[in-house]
Amino acid sequence: MNAVCVSIRDNKQLILITPFKTVNHEIFQCQFNCSIYNRRDWKVWVLTAFLNLSLFFHYFYNGIRSKLVKLFPLLSKAIPSYFFYPMYGIEKGNYGEHRIKGTSYYWSCELYLSQNYQVSLNSNQINRGRAGQSKMGIPEDSWFVCLHVREPGYAGPTLGDANILNYLSAIKYITQKGGYVLRMGDNSMTPLPKMKNVIDYALSEFKSELMDVYLVSRCRFFIGCCSGFSDLVKFFKKPTCLVNVYPSVATTPYFPNYMFILKHVYSIKKKRILTYKEALTSDSIANSIYDPSEHFLIENSPEDILEAIREYLFFLENLKFKGDDKIQEEVQNVRKQYCEYMLKNGLAKKALKKFIGVLPAQGRVADFYLNRYWEETKYLKEKSDLYHISIEKH
Repeated sequence: MNAVCVSIRDNKQLILITPFKTVNHEIFQCQFNCSIYNRRDWKVWVLTAFLNLSLFFHYFYNGIRSKLVKLFPLLSKAIPSYFFYPMYGIEKGNYGEHRIKGTSYYWSCELYLSQNYQVSLNSNQINRGRAGQSKMGIPEDSWFVCLHVREPGYAGPTLGDANILNYLSAIKYITQKGGYVLRMGDNSMTPLPKMKNVIDYALSEFKSELMDVYLVSRCRFFIGCCSGFSDLVKFFKKPTCLVNVYPSVATTPYFPNYMFILKHVYSIKKKRILTYKEALTSDSIANSIYDPSEHFLIENSPEDILEAIREYLFFLENLKFKGDDKIQEEVQNVRKQYCEYMLKNGLAKKALKKFIGVLPAQGRVADFYLNRYWEETKYLKEKSDLYHISIEKH
């Protein structure tokens, strides 16, 4: 996505080289609306050799370094920081602060929104994907939704992990509307119960790099979370509803057809769930720093997830969101004002460029979520009281 946008912006030819280790090789076979250097001459072979050599050193050095630092923490100051392989258009910076040339950060909403990049499958991928869809039992004229709920089995626990069983009501709602639901992911996922028009694709015989790309490119919309799989969806600009997003100034989705809801933050000191506005303007939470002695995250309830899907399907069917745009503007203004406050006061120095990079993001918070949780409401107080009672019992 970065490379295609930079190629379009700078009017440069894009040379696609598939590295020896990549998440999905099929991406490199897709079609892009930028100038592609298609020749496979000696220059490309030399570039390929240097790229794979740098990638090898990247994984070898970083792997050895992480093990040494884990055994001898003091070595972290003596051994140079992580090695990053060279990439065109990426300006050097401190670890975690690399940025695309001409932007403020490695992820630049402004770049993605300003460049009309387009990615599509080639005819061969489409034909193979259709054959795979047929084997899965999804009719050609049916619509389906891709669902990804992050679990700790693939790369360890993160703030974005969630329980797939909380999504069952929303899944049933989609299938009752006539759609299929395909659960994406890897083979470490918790198995789904048998449900009509639901395919546990992550644990099925049909899973492959090709079908990952094909299904995402063809789905009606995507239900996701804060995970790497969501980046594949951004590639194709698919309509997206994100659930269980963890509160932070920097976790607002990029595109205007994205809608999301966030996990709740329970304050141990205040003995209640914080409003979204409180969470968004907390120095630690805004920086994705969650001290377990002060607060912890609560997953979205099945009711919240179902409401989010209902609202998003309303948008897809009517091509407009319901609700008052004024409260959406207020959320964005609070984000911008608090980000400026953090910049002015030198808070979150390592994340400043990231905050600037995502500030132009245009994702929309679900209206029902803001009505319930943006500020103190009766609904939130009752939910908070019930949660506090359950904590006291345990």
